[in-house]
Amino acid sequence: MRNDTWCEFFHKPNEKFDDFRKVEQEIISRTDEIAGTDFGITIGQQPDDIEEQVKNLILGYISADDAVILAVCPGNIDIANNESIKIAKTVDPTQERTIVVLTKLDLTDDYSKMTDVLNGKVVPMKLGYVGVINRSQDDLKGDKPIEEVLKHEKAFLAEKFSSISAKHGISCLAKKLNRILLQRILACCSGLSVNIRNLSTASESELRELGVDEEMTVEEKKKELFKIVDEFAKEYKAQIDGMSRSEVQSLNLTCGARIDIIINNNLPNELDALKSFENMTDTEMLVAIRNSMPVGARFINPEVALNHFIKEEIKKMAPVAIHTAQLLHQEMVNMIESCLENKRFPKANTAIYSIVSELLSSKMEQTVYHLEMYFEIQSASAFSANEGYAKFFKKVLGPIPQIDLGELPMPLVPNVGGKQGLEKSPAGFTTEQSSMFQQLKDLANQVYQMARWQAQDYIVKGILHTLIYKSIDTVAVELNTRLNESHIPENLIREPDEIHNRRTQLKSNLVEYNNALKLLDELRKASAA
Repeated sequence: MRNDTWCEFFHKPNEKFDDFRKVEQEIISRTDEIAGTDFGITIGQQPDDIEEQVKNLILGYISADDAVILAVCPGNIDIANNESIKIAKTVDPTQERTIVVLTKLDLTDDYSKMTDVLNGKVVPMKLGYVGVINRSQDDLKGDKPIEEVLKHEKAFLAEKFSSISAKHGISCLAKKLNRILLQRILACCSGLSVNIRNLSTASESELRELGVDEEMTVEEKKKELFKIVDEFAKEYKAQIDGMSRSEVQSLNLTCGARIDIIINNNLPNELDALKSFENMTDTEMLVAIRNSMPVGARFINPEVALNHFIKEEIKKMAPVAIHTAQLLHQEMVNMIESCLENKRFPKANTAIYSIVSELLSSKMEQTVYHLEMYFEIQSASAFSANEGYAKFFKKVLGPIPQIDLGELPMPLVPNVGGKQGLEKSPAGFTTEQSSMFQQLKDLANQVYQMARWQAQDYIVKGILHTLIYKSIDTVAVELNTRLNESHIPENLIREPDEIHNRRTQLKSNLVEYNNALKLLDELRKASAA
């Protein structure tokens, strides 16, 4: 064998054979070890199903789509009915990976007819035929060297098949097999080059993010830290203004987009769910009216009663406002990590996360204070000094009469133990009373809706201004101020060991990717040769 070629066996994975005689002997020894010397595929006491066993053994190897099939046929028998070609066609009907090898060319009687067979005129095969002359039994017994066998084969082919001799012989078979094998490999790996290039590009990108593996001066560390801060602040702001969100093409909503949904969907839905006055009965209306009146009062004042109803309903909106602020605060916190693109210095990321979280907590406290104060003020009175508002009240309150408390049925009666509760079947209301209740409910609902839209507008503007915009506008200043102390940059701009190890791994990967691409390129050139 040539010095640059060798053989390897699965049963001896760590051993290379570069001597053909040793390769031959290893094959014989391994065959005897597995099959024995007097059973199975050897001559002797063969089992009854030997034919089926051999056929299944062959099919097990040639059925794979990436296998190249050698259909070996003796050249001195009828090729049209050869069993090897029949079996090959069952797994390779299009003949994309089958080569027919004709042996014993030196034993044929009609060289002209054999030439037609080799040229594919008798039984056409897509990849054609290769004729060879193997060692005879006498050659094997005499241990005839392969070099002499090849020399004899070449001379015989030149003499008997001169017009096609260049396409046949063991050497030509080896070249053809190698070329077809390479073509099959390339066909099976058609997308491999693209995948390797994508992996290489991703590794190069990550390597650039990790930066150069070298010691940095104190000044360089300071510049690096504030570069990270500047990039974070810009990306954090971009999530709110939407002008340059880095995840625009993502299938997931960005934090900024989720903030929009909370403001435009969640908040209105939660306010709508309060359903003030919608299910209030006349009895509940009566109880609320009586509870709103001072001791000793004789007449119901519709304006006083209305004011009481509205104030109580306005108070119910405060928890909704606080809950909305909490949701938006959490989104702002979640947004911190998504905007930290620095991978090289995790301590810097931790410091930024901590400072921005503290800033958001401070803004959240201010936001909650403003919201609570707003609803406390709004619930002080249902009425407004606005001229249009006052005219509206005068118009709708005018038709509602004052009714003597003594004319109202008494739904609250003493029970056992001195406790009080609603009667199951209180006395019926008069037409005037029921009419007044309905007018009050309709009016209360109209006034509440006005207050509700005012409140929703304030909630949105208040949270956007105090929690979101104030945080966005001050985050860069807060970070630069807090991180500008003398020893902070030096402590934060330090690579952990895993970053160094990752950089080393990426460099190694790039070498492997480049070697793989070179190998595939060599395979393409070799298959085209």
